[in-house]
Amino acid sequence: VTFAVIRVVSAMFLKQTMAAASGDGEVAILERMEKKEKETQKLFEIFSAGDSDGSGFVDWEEFQDLLGKPMVKTWLAMMEMDVTDMNLVFKLLDDGDGQINFQEFINGIQRCRGGARGIDVAALKRDSSKILCDLTFIRGMLEARGLKMMAWADAVNYPTSEGSGKKDGARLSRLSSTIEENNNLVEQAIMA
Repeated sequence: VTFAVIRVVSAMFLKQTMAAASGDGEVAILERMEKKEKETQKLFEIFSAGDSDGSGFVDWEEFQDLLGKPMVKTWLAMMEMDVTDMNLVFKLLDDGDGQINFQEFINGIQRCRGGARGIDVAALKRDSSKILCDLTFIRGMLEARGLKMMAWADAVNYPTSEGSGKKDGARLSRLSSTIEENNNLVEQAIMA
């Protein structure tokens, strides 16, 4: 009987412990969501302080002024955001239009904080591989076009007899059109 009572008490203790542990997971999630909400609010306050003209965007000058404030630097440092190179930080946050909106600001801060994550490294590796493939393709096109251009150049520079000015003019015209075609193909390859 004593053994059975001990087993029942142990089972009840284990059940309560498991219930508390599962509740801790939910509490941790709620705390994390609350912390993220507070950080977003603080980032909005920082962004609003930087948007001195009220346009909804922070340009380069406003960004410099914003990061010149010690409290902003301290707060971003607490978020594990290194802002020692303002130009680099601005370029990372900006989408290329020379100004940062709130969404770019918050997304950029959240992505740039802390060290590189595994997914960031994988994305860089993928992007580097794609760029290498593109450059290899462009190099092949340039080499092929370069050989064609060299052949045309040789044809134009080939000594001709007197009175062959029309032939030389035609050769130069073909060379010019080949160079123009080559430039167009290179531009298309770069744009692709």
